[in-house]
Amino acid sequence: MVIATRNQCIHHVSYESYSVQETVHSFQVHLASPLHDILVINDASEQAGLLLVNQRGGYSLIRDCWEKTQGTPVEVAVFSACPPQRTVDIKSAYRSHNANLIYGGPIGYGGGTEIHILSLDEEQVIQQLKVSGDPTITSLSAHTTGRAVFAGCSDGLVRYYDDRQKQGFLGAVGSLRCGTTSYSPMEAVLGAGPVERDVAQLTIAMASRSAVYLYDTRKVNAPYLEVRVNELCDAVVPSSAAKPPPIRAFDAGTHTGMLGVLFADGTYTALNARGRPILSRATQTRVQGPIFPGSLAVHPLRRVMSVGGEILVVH
Repeated sequence: MVIATRNQCIHHVSYESYSVQETVHSFQVHLASPLHDILVINDASEQAGLLLVNQRGGYSLIRDCWEKTQGTPVEVAVFSACPPQRTVDIKSAYRSHNANLIYGGPIGYGGGTEIHILSLDEEQVIQQLKVSGDPTITSLSAHTTGRAVFAGCSDGLVRYYDDRQKQGFLGAVGSLRCGTTSYSPMEAVLGAGPVERDVAQLTIAMASRSAVYLYDTRKVNAPYLEVRVNELCDAVVPSSAAKPPPIRAFDAGTHTGMLGVLFADGTYTALNARGRPILSRATQTRVQGPIFPGSLAVHPLRRVMSVGGEILVVH
């Protein structure tokens, strides 16, 4: 696992024994502004690297960063997603099968919300996609092996895109709502992603601060399952009289169906693709200080999730 800290230190940590944390490599980076996000670039044809994103929309591609024996990590490419000297909340996703970096935020003309696709092979932006309504993009995810891209937004909608109709270029498929009706109160999307339940069905899992929603991509007009936060808390802490804490972060494991939920009080739990809790009770993190929503991650291939650097393995 790769862990990045606020002081721009990168740690490559091994949890292969599941009981002992081993730091394989650590190194310091020097970015133009504070570190905002980190992506692992792991292509079969290329040496794996790291893509570091700073708070001004600048990207740095780092190679030779996995072992101490590789020496000093090398910065092999630098580019920017927006004009210089602007601080932006940018969201990023990477599709390894076509080496496309997808990023979105207020990076359009006049600060409008757009999603851009940059080909690392061609080293250029190959598409700029306007997001209707100019909402803030709160989450961005891409199917690891498929065509789908999901942009969660501040207006309570998840924009669903794929490239089936446009020969490699993204086109809008539809919008999915964080709520069962158009009269539900608007809540920003905290996270959204694909879940493969079987060969024929692709599920979209998404969450707001008050509920987790599951959609079937064949019927996107309404979710087929809604799990409210009080139901989640009652399932893991039966008959709790206290007001349930809101959801703070959410992530989905594409090929495992495991859904990770982080609550505002620092506890977290895991659900399966049917919305049922995997854990008998919510787990309290042992992390000192506040937990950043971006520190919640669910592995796409293993029933493993991480919260603030802690690892939860479901056997």
